Amino acid sequence: DERGKKIDILKYVTTTEIDNLYIIPSGNVPPNPSELLASEKTEEMLEKLKKTFDIVILDGTPALLVTDALILARLADTTTIVTAYKSTKKEDLAKVKKSIENVGGKIAGVIINKIPIKPEEYKSTYYYGSTTSVEPTRRHQKADYQFETTGNIEENKKQEITEQLNEYLKNK
Repeated sequence: DERGKKIDILKYVTTTEIDNLYIIPSGNVPPNPSELLASEKTEEMLEKLKKTFDIVILDGTPALLVTDALILARLADTTTIVTAYKSTKKEDLAKVKKSIENVGGKIAGVIINKIPIKPEEYKSTYYYGSTTSVEPTRRHQKADYQFETTGNIEENKKQEITEQLNEYLKNK
């Protein structure tokens, strides 16, 4: 912490309504967040979390706004870029990609969110599933995941999203 005392990060881990999903809620923003994230203590904390939990997800800030996301990308095993449909410019995605790679980060892929769909299709349009069971004891094994769409998404919207994603991946 900021007073130089050693803290046990596990005492801040909180349960959720979902079995085997735990979070560490954000606290007060320190006066020096980037400096704190880049510290040796943060690396030690992440190592402890990796030894305790099967998967550790770090939710970072927008990569073009502050350096915090790039510090996390360097510390993480892999990074997933999250972008909003039709609100992030391709050039900005390219900058984020290059910035992550420049700090030694690895990019697993891109998630495009805020895709508009009709309200009546909302509950049945997308789902994300695993073709293998994921047990808490299966540390660091790669599961075979798939992304599927069901329901009636307008065909031109599917095509547009696919083209944008392919364009991004082509430049990767």
